Amino acid sequence: MRRLLPFLIVVPIMLMALTLMCPPAEAARRRATTYTITASAGTGGSISPSGKVKVSRGASQTFTIRPDTGYEISRVVVDGVSVGAVASFTFAKVTSNHTIAARF
Repeated sequence: MRRLLPFLIVVPIMLMALTLMCPPAEAARRRATTYTITASAGTGGSISPSGKVKVSRGASQTFTIRPDTGYEISRVVVDGVSVGAVASFTFAKVTSNHTIAARF
């Protein structure tokens, strides 16, 4: 038993230290292998692909924005920030969830 005592003390301390160094949310983010990009379009056009698009960690995903006849792209909003009236947008090296919304 005396030989096991150092082991029984050191291992729990090491596990506790690892837990404190890596918060649960950060650990979950690191484990994620796919992320979701939610794409939507307002009246007057479309975004492709649309809906909830799964993207592998580190991969890229391009979205194409097309106005209907008689409409034009007003703005494209990515993660709450306008990127202008662009006809396409690429998320490069994806490492988190995102949103993209097209307005016409």
